[in-house]
Amino acid sequence: MRIGYLFGIIIFLFSCKEAPIVVPPPSEEEIPVVVEVDSTPPIIKWISPRFDAVVKEIITIECQVIDTGGVALVELFVDSLLSGINSNSTSDTTFEFLWQTTSFTDGSEAQLNIHASDNKGNDTVS
Repeated sequence: MRIGYLFGIIIFLFSCKEAPIVVPPPSEEEIPVVVEVDSTPPIIKWISPRFDAVVKEIITIECQVIDTGGVALVELFVDSLLSGINSNSTSDTTFEFLWQTTSFTDGSEAQLNIHASDNKGNDTVS
């Protein structure tokens, strides 16, 4: 009886048909897709101080940073070192830093640079 029962189960399993896999036909309508990659860095324009300016005490460093995708970060570097001074945004594109110059001796020079990054990770230094 067990052999007949087992034989019946085996025959039943082999006689079952799998449901056919239905693959939809390819779409005849193509949808064009335009992918734009933002690889353009922000544009930095110095407003103040002017090049080779003589400054003292606390000065305002002002710049304009323009980027169509939005500005993520604006930083001030003094002599190639990150100043740690937070930028204040006075408009969508204008940023300023208040820089304390009293740690420099009279007559010394400092190189100022602005580093800006946009929302896509593109960056530039001016």
